[in-house]
Amino acid sequence: GNPVQDLYIPGFAEYNAALDTELHKNLVLQDAEQGGLLNMEDVSQSIHPDRDKEEFNDRYIRFIESLAQRYADVHDRQDGGALSQLVLWRGALNIVPIKTKREICQDLLATDNADFDKLGCINEVVLVDSESSIAPTAPSPPSLKPTDSAASEDPTKVPVAPPPTSGPTSIPTEEPTKAPAVPPPTSGPTSMPTEENFGDDNGSSSFLGTP
Repeated sequence: GNPVQDLYIPGFAEYNAALDTELHKNLVLQDAEQGGLLNMEDVSQSIHPDRDKEEFNDRYIRFIESLAQRYADVHDRQDGGALSQLVLWRGALNIVPIKTKREICQDLLATDNADFDKLGCINEVVLVDSESSIAPTAPSPPSLKPTDSAASEDPTKVPVAPPPTSGPTSIPTEEPTKAPAVPPPTSGPTSMPTEENFGDDNGSSSFLGTP
């Protein structure tokens, strides 16, 4: 043990006083008539753990219960209560592994619910509802299984592609479309010149309007 463990534990002297009172004064050195083990008149007739096993066990259980209550009273007078005292006591005794309050409570939750409640561990751990903690599942991909009508068709038949969602609604036929008519020019002569318009043998041109 740690020889200076009392320096780490608030209330150490009170714990020792509680143990001394219940173990020595109220059990070992107390008269058997008063609930202890000692026969004041004849020490050889004191309650013996082997000879008076049932009676000894009853008094020993009463001693444990009384001591636990005295310890609980000391816990309540310290900051942080019993759980903080336990952490400090483990540290004073160099108990490994070192555990935090939450780690101690998590272990008790899995092994000893009574001590979990006694130490007030409900304030140290977060209890998650099993139903609300289930992560949502991703939606299932659409099934590729053919429908009954599709399965009844000829499997060798090539499926027809659906029409496009945009663009022409019908496929053009092989007949070519007519070329659009060329619009008349916006300026210049309104008709193509003929041979008669290019002039006579003298070189004049009535089309150009020159003599």
